[in-house]
Amino acid sequence: MKKPALTPRTAPADFRSFYWRKDELARFRRRQKLPAAGSKAELAAGIVRFLETGKIPPKKSAGRRSRAMSAMPRELRRDTVMGTGWRCREMLRAFFVREIGPQFHFNQPMRDFVRHGAGRTLQEGIDIWKAAHKVPRGKGICRATGSIR
Repeated sequence: MKKPALTPRTAPADFRSFYWRKDELARFRRRQKLPAAGSKAELAAGIVRFLETGKIPPKKSAGRRSRAMSAMPRELRRDTVMGTGWRCREMLRAFFVREIGPQFHFNQPMRDFVRHGAGRTLQEGIDIWKAAHKVPRGKGICRATGSIR
Protein backbone atom coordinates (compact mmCIF):
# COMPACT_ATOMS: atom_id res chain seq x y z
CA MET A 1 0.00 0.00 0.00
CA LYS A 2 1.35 3.41 -0.98
CA LYS A 3 1.73 6.05 1.72
CA PRO A 4 -1.10 8.60 1.44
CA ALA A 5 -0.59 12.33 1.47
CA LEU A 6 -0.72 13.75 4.99
CA THR A 7 -3.74 16.05 5.21
CA PRO A 8 -6.01 17.23 8.03
CA ARG A 9 -8.48 14.52 6.89
CA THR A 10 -5.95 11.65 7.27
CA ALA A 11 -7.30 9.07 9.71
CA PRO A 12 -5.16 8.73 12.86
CA ALA A 13 -4.92 4.95 12.26
CA ASP A 14 -3.64 5.56 8.73
CA PHE A 15 -1.13 8.08 10.05
CA ARG A 16 0.18 5.58 12.61
CA SER A 17 0.52 2.78 10.05
CA PHE A 18 3.09 4.59 7.90
CA TYR A 19 6.65 5.79 8.40
CA TRP A 20 6.96 9.58 8.32
CA ARG A 21 10.21 11.53 8.15
CA LYS A 22 10.68 14.37 10.60
CA ASP A 23 10.76 16.98 7.81
CA GLU A 24 7.38 15.69 6.56
CA LEU A 25 5.91 16.02 10.05
CA ALA A 26 7.30 19.53 10.54
CA ARG A 27 6.09 20.65 7.09
CA PHE A 28 2.54 19.36 7.84
CA ARG A 29 2.52 21.10 11.21
CA ARG A 30 3.62 24.41 9.66
CA ARG A 31 0.87 24.19 7.01
CA GLN A 32 -1.68 23.67 9.79
CA LYS A 33 -0.25 26.61 11.81
CA LEU A 34 0.95 24.20 14.51
CA PRO A 35 4.28 24.52 16.34
CA ALA A 36 6.90 22.66 14.27
CA ALA A 37 9.69 22.43 16.85
CA GLY A 38 10.54 19.40 18.92
CA SER A 39 11.65 15.81 18.53
CA LYS A 40 10.16 13.56 15.88
CA ALA A 41 8.15 11.72 18.55
CA GLU A 42 6.74 15.01 19.89
CA LEU A 43 5.80 16.16 16.39
CA ALA A 44 4.06 12.86 15.62
CA ALA A 45 2.18 12.81 18.93
CA GLY A 46 0.93 16.36 18.31
CA ILE A 47 -0.23 15.40 14.83
CA VAL A 48 -2.16 12.41 16.19
CA ARG A 49 -3.88 14.67 18.74
CA PHE A 50 -4.66 17.15 15.96
CA LEU A 51 -6.07 14.44 13.66
CA GLU A 52 -8.19 12.99 16.49
CA THR A 53 -9.55 16.26 17.87
CA GLY A 54 -9.05 18.83 15.10
CA LYS A 55 -7.63 21.16 17.74
CA ILE A 56 -4.19 22.60 18.10
CA PRO A 57 -2.37 20.64 20.82
CA PRO A 58 -1.29 22.61 23.89
CA LYS A 59 2.30 23.76 23.95
CA LYS A 60 4.55 21.38 25.81
CA SER A 61 5.92 22.63 29.09
CA ALA A 62 9.61 23.23 28.92
CA GLY A 63 11.56 20.53 30.70
CA ARG A 64 14.49 22.88 31.01
CA ARG A 65 14.38 26.49 31.98
CA SER A 66 15.18 28.62 29.00
CA ARG A 67 17.86 31.16 29.61
CA ALA A 68 18.19 34.43 27.79
CA MET A 69 21.37 34.39 25.77
CA SER A 70 23.52 37.48 25.73
CA ALA A 71 25.24 38.21 22.45
CA MET A 72 28.81 37.02 22.04
CA PRO A 73 31.17 39.85 20.99
CA ARG A 74 32.71 39.68 17.52
CA GLU A 75 36.21 39.63 18.94
CA LEU A 76 37.05 37.34 21.84
CA ARG A 77 40.06 38.04 24.06
CA ARG A 78 41.37 36.52 27.27
CA ASP A 79 39.80 39.35 29.30
CA THR A 80 36.36 38.98 27.63
CA VAL A 81 33.69 38.46 30.26
CA MET A 82 31.23 35.70 29.42
CA GLY A 83 27.55 36.55 29.18
CA THR A 84 24.54 34.53 30.24
CA GLY A 85 23.44 31.61 28.12
CA TRP A 86 26.62 31.24 26.06
CA ARG A 87 26.96 27.86 24.34
CA CYS A 88 29.89 25.78 23.10
CA ARG A 89 29.75 27.24 19.61
CA GLU A 90 32.32 27.37 16.82
CA MET A 91 33.37 30.96 17.51
CA LEU A 92 34.19 30.11 21.13
CA ARG A 93 35.94 26.90 20.07
CA ALA A 94 38.06 28.87 17.54
CA PHE A 95 39.17 31.23 20.33
CA PHE A 96 40.24 28.37 22.59
CA VAL A 97 42.03 26.57 19.74
CA ARG A 98 43.92 29.81 19.00
CA GLU A 99 44.87 30.28 22.67
CA ILE A 100 45.43 26.65 23.76
CA GLY A 101 46.23 24.84 20.55
CA PRO A 102 44.71 22.29 18.18
CA GLN A 103 44.36 19.72 20.96
CA PHE A 104 41.62 21.84 22.56
CA HIS A 105 38.19 20.25 22.83
CA PHE A 106 35.14 20.97 24.95
CA ASN A 107 35.64 18.42 27.72
CA GLN A 108 33.22 18.22 30.64
CA PRO A 109 34.95 20.88 32.80
CA MET A 110 34.88 23.28 29.83
CA ARG A 111 31.24 22.54 29.01
CA ASP A 112 30.37 23.22 32.64
CA PHE A 113 32.44 26.43 32.56
CA VAL A 114 30.63 27.70 29.47
CA ARG A 115 27.21 26.76 30.79
CA HIS A 116 27.69 28.36 34.23
CA GLY A 117 30.46 30.87 33.46
CA ALA A 118 28.49 34.11 33.16
CA GLY A 119 30.57 36.90 34.67
CA ARG A 120 33.86 34.99 34.37
CA THR A 121 36.64 35.71 31.89
CA LEU A 122 37.80 33.50 29.05
CA GLN A 123 41.23 33.40 30.76
CA GLU A 124 39.54 31.48 33.57
CA GLY A 125 38.29 29.03 30.95
CA ILE A 126 41.84 28.57 29.66
CA ASP A 127 43.02 27.95 33.23
CA ILE A 128 40.26 25.37 33.78
CA TRP A 129 41.16 23.53 30.58
CA LYS A 130 44.87 23.50 31.47
CA ALA A 131 44.13 22.31 35.00
CA ALA A 132 41.99 19.49 33.62
CA HIS A 133 44.90 18.50 31.38
CA LYS A 134 47.50 19.08 34.11
CA VAL A 135 49.33 21.85 32.28
CA PRO A 136 51.22 23.98 34.81
CA ARG A 137 49.95 27.57 35.13
CA GLY A 138 51.96 29.96 33.03
CA LYS A 139 52.96 27.20 30.64
CA GLY A 140 51.52 26.56 27.24
CA ILE A 141 51.18 23.60 24.95
CA CYS A 142 53.35 23.62 21.82
CA ARG A 143 50.98 23.67 18.86
CA ALA A 144 53.35 21.66 16.68
CA THR A 145 54.19 18.85 19.09
CA GLY A 146 51.46 19.04 21.74
CA SER A 147 54.12 19.11 24.47
CA ILE A 148 54.19 21.49 27.45
CA ARG A 149 56.50 24.50 26.96
